[in-house]
Amino acid sequence: MPYKYSYYVHHHGSGHIMRAIAIAKGLPNQNITFLGSDLLPYCKLIPDNVNCVHLPIDTAGAEDVHHILDPVSFLHYAPLRVSGLLHRNAIIIDFFRRNPETILLIDVSAEVALLARLCGIPTVLIRQNGIRNDIAHRLAYESAQLIIAPLPSFLDSKFDNPAYHKTLYAGGFSRYTHVKHQDQLGNDVAVFLGQGGTNIDLFFIRHLRIYLRREMHLHIIGAIDSDVSIDGVTFHGVLDHPNAVLSSCDVVICNAGHNTIMELVDLNKSIICIPASRPFDEQLRKAYYLSQSGCAITVLEEDIYQTDWNDRIDEAHKLDKAVLEHVTDVDAVPNIVHHLEKLRKKLVKIPLTPYAYDS
Repeated sequence: MPYKYSYYVHHHGSGHIMRAIAIAKGLPNQNITFLGSDLLPYCKLIPDNVNCVHLPIDTAGAEDVHHILDPVSFLHYAPLRVSGLLHRNAIIIDFFRRNPETILLIDVSAEVALLARLCGIPTVLIRQNGIRNDIAHRLAYESAQLIIAPLPSFLDSKFDNPAYHKTLYAGGFSRYTHVKHQDQLGNDVAVFLGQGGTNIDLFFIRHLRIYLRREMHLHIIGAIDSDVSIDGVTFHGVLDHPNAVLSSCDVVICNAGHNTIMELVDLNKSIICIPASRPFDEQLRKAYYLSQSGCAITVLEEDIYQTDWNDRIDEAHKLDKAVLEHVTDVDAVPNIVHHLEKLRKKLVKIPLTPYAYDS
C-alpha cells in the first residue's frame, strides 16, 4: 500500500493554508488530505487533488460550561472538558485508523504531532520562527521524521531552534515567487495588514499621516475600520491581489507575519516591520533576523509613536535589495517536494502491518 500525504492546517491567519496549498500544488499526482478548522474560506484555492476533513474548533464553546484550562509543561494547549477538542482528536485518530499509510505534515501543532506519533503515524513538521526550545516543541521535533523551514537558515538560529541540525531550510516562497512584477514607484507608502491579527490600527494610521511628508500618499491594505475619510490616505480593504496597489509603493509598513514578509520580499519591497505579539516571540525573532541581515527596518510596537517615520522611510529606501534575493527561492517548493518524496519512498520499502479495521 503506497504512502500518501495528509496535511494538518492550523486555523490562525492565512499563512498556514497558503503554504499547504503551495506544497500540494507541487505534488499534483498525489492524493492529499487537508485537516483543519478553517478550510472553507479557501475552498476555491485548494487544488483538485486535495480532499478536506473539516475539524471542529478546539476552544471552549457555550456548551463547555465546566471546562478547565489546567496548563501543563509538556503541551501547549490541552484543556479539560472541551467537547470540540475531544471530537477533533477523535476525527483525526479515525482518519489515521482508516489511512495508516499516511505521512502527516503539520503546520503547526505540537499536540497533533505527538498525537500522530502515538498512533504510529510518521510526521513532517513545519518550522516557524520563534524561540521554541520548550518541552512540547522539543518532544514534537524529536518525534518527527523531518522538519521543514520555509525560510533561509540566516533567518533562524540554533538558539531558537533546538532541532536546527534536523531542519531542512528550504528558503521562503509565496504566491508571488514566480510572478514577474513591473513597478511604477513614486512617493506612495503602503501599510499592509495580514490576516493573523495586527497591532496597527486607525489611531496609528492617523498618527502616521500627520507626521509623514505631504507628498507621501498612504495606501492601507487589509481589514481595518475605514468608515472615515483622511486626506492623503486610501483604504483598500482586503484585496485578493494586493500586488496591483503595491506596485506603486516602494516602502511597505507591515507586521512580521511569515506570509506577509515573503510576499513583500518576492515583490521586491523596502520593508519596515512592526512585529506583533505572538507566542514564542515568533514575529519579534523574525523581525530581529530580518534587521540583522539587512532585509528590513524594524520598529518595535512600543516605539511606533516616538519614532521619526520620515527617517525610517528614508532608511528603508536605502536598504540593499540584493539581500532579498536570498530570502525566497524559486526552488523552495520543488526542494520540499523532493525531500517529502524521498521520505515517502523510504517508508514504502518498509512493509506495513496488515491491520484489521472496522468499516
